[in-house]
Amino acid sequence: MHRKRILLAALLAALIVSIVAITSRQSATASSASCAAATYNAVNDFSATSNPNGTWSYGWETNLGGAFTRDAVEDSATVSGIDAWQGPENCGANQLFPIVGFNHTGSTLNYNSGVSQPADMLQLHPSCSGKFSVLRWTAPSSGRFNVAGLFQGIDTRSTTTDIHVLQNSATSLVSGNINGFGSQVPFSFTRYLVAGETLDFIVGFGSNGDYNADSTGLAITITENIFNIADGDVAGLIAAINSANASGCPTTINLAHNGTYTLTAVAEHSEDYGASGPAGLPYIRSEITINGNGAAVQRSNAPGTPDFAILVDWKGNLTLDGVTIKGGFGPNTGGMGVTTATALIRNSTFTQNVGGGGGGAITSLDSNLTIVNSTISYNTNSSGYGGGGILHFGCCNTLSISFSTIFENRNDYWGRGDAIATGFTNPTHVFVKNTILASPTRGAGNVCWLSPGALVSQGHNIAGDASCALAFAGPGDMNNTNPLLGPLANNGGPTFTHLPSECSPAIDAVPVADSTDVNGAPITTDQRGVSRPQGAASDIGAVEVARSQTVTIPSKAGPWSPSLNPTFDYGVHNNAAPVVIDAANGVAFTPGNTITVTYLNGTVQAGAGYPFNDANGLAGYVTNHYTGGNSNFPALYMNPGPDVLSMELVGTFANNGVIVGQPFPIGNGPTALKVPAGANQLLLGINDNYYGDNSGSFNVSISSGSSTTLTVTAPNDSSAS
Repeated sequence: MHRKRILLAALLAALIVSIVAITSRQSATASSASCAAATYNAVNDFSATSNPNGTWSYGWETNLGGAFTRDAVEDSATVSGIDAWQGPENCGANQLFPIVGFNHTGSTLNYNSGVSQPADMLQLHPSCSGKFSVLRWTAPSSGRFNVAGLFQGIDTRSTTTDIHVLQNSATSLVSGNINGFGSQVPFSFTRYLVAGETLDFIVGFGSNGDYNADSTGLAITITENIFNIADGDVAGLIAAINSANASGCPTTINLAHNGTYTLTAVAEHSEDYGASGPAGLPYIRSEITINGNGAAVQRSNAPGTPDFAILVDWKGNLTLDGVTIKGGFGPNTGGMGVTTATALIRNSTFTQNVGGGGGGAITSLDSNLTIVNSTISYNTNSSGYGGGGILHFGCCNTLSISFSTIFENRNDYWGRGDAIATGFTNPTHVFVKNTILASPTRGAGNVCWLSPGALVSQGHNIAGDASCALAFAGPGDMNNTNPLLGPLANNGGPTFTHLPSECSPAIDAVPVADSTDVNGAPITTDQRGVSRPQGAASDIGAVEVARSQTVTIPSKAGPWSPSLNPTFDYGVHNNAAPVVIDAANGVAFTPGNTITVTYLNGTVQAGAGYPFNDANGLAGYVTNHYTGGNSNFPALYMNPGPDVLSMELVGTFANNGVIVGQPFPIGNGPTALKVPAGANQLLLGINDNYYGDNSGSFNVSISSGSSTTLTVTAPNDSSAS
């Protein structure tokens, strides 16, 4: 009863002082609008007339980390299409060196008998005596900055340079070498800089001591108020939220891929205006986006851990994307409180949260809350207002739910809205579309507990009982219907979800024209990133069940860019890319998940008289040891590793085309493959002769932990690089 009294007092106070709350939100918005956060891009910001140019300076230095000298000469005449700041040294060419050059043509420009400069990269070139080319950025204010970009060899005659990023000419942040055309050194880091501190992006002439053919591309984007939080770094996450609240600037917080952040103590506690009580993270008071990348933020279950919700959006503007909120146990709300605020929950999961006087997963009080492509399941509360999943309280603000699954939640003792409840909510302020509300085994009473007229159906919803029937009377709505969902599990994508069974009424129940959110914006993927629709229509809820499909890749499609995998120089002769399997195919790329590949049928022809009717290849012809004749097989680049046969089906895991680990043989299978950390693709191809021009294709079945099965066509001329 104590929990109920706390929330009742807070909610009554909320109704009395709602005008004050609205004023507070307006003040918070005004504070955010006055923020001076900015993005700096070395290419977009380039100036051919000013040096220094705002935060950027173009120059050189004699020794690494030595005195920086700005270039005094700008040349826009020598090379058509290139604006170049030049250093002091005459190296016998038609330009002075070192150089910082900009391609203003808008497309890749080829010049000087070998330089191929993309429009989205500057060119840095050292001098013949070893002077370094330097692009300097000076912090305009104190703050935390995310720095991302890459160095790349852009001379087809084979660039050989050393590259560096130094803070204040002293602290090395990046160091490496560019060896060859297309060779890359990407970088991404976050640094706190005091106004006036510098970052130098530097190119030298490399270990060969020769400045010829040393044109090096450089792309940089620097963004203020982006925090990248290491896995498990709760202190860093708390500091990032506090910093964002203090600055008032829109802030992005990126959690580690599949990371876990376990909260053990109360970070903030206020009962002011129903602020949802204790929370394990600081209250959100500004505009913050938290990109979870599959990470979980959870309350510790160790003995002695105090009671608290995970987080509270209090007069702020919060976006949660790809996050799991788990195990909150609060006297008011369980998982998340949203009070006099704005919040967007997207591609996220709330589970095992327990609330007292508020909602089990979420309490929305006098706030505008939007939920899209999200799962809210196995949450519990004991409030007399109801809301085992969600409690929306207040007269005049909106709750919008689209393509979400609110499943197996429970309102203990009362049975008032196991999934959703509203309190003192004016008519037509809760909108639900293409969503599942059901608690077939955990429910204590009604799925819905609603203020009269509060909920408006926009169609194609499933309710597990009749309690939503007055509201769920729109097109395609189903009441008293079991959605037939599987358990909360890894079904692909960054967060756990409930996969509809083969007989689920949710499948193909949403016409394509209605595959939108409540505002009419198209929803083209599900919570996992799988494209919608997979069949003739979309599925109700957060998960779109992948259907069998055939992906056909023309045997001459390509080429596969050698710059992405410079050590795997094969597959070029036939100009064919591999078949790419990713989350859009409904396959789970969660580390440790199993993907099984099985040859089904098809024939490949390795020249006249050499047909292969399976994917095991030519017995005894181990190509990763073969070096004779004019043959060059992909398997030559797989050592050390298992033997690979000519014409065998091969594959590799990759991250956006860049190989993760090393390629491997697959054969007829079924071959079970474990997804490594960092991979988001499986690339498939045939171990065919580099010099050959083969034909035909294999049909291959792909299945994953999501119970998804699809069929892909892997042309013989593709390769797994």
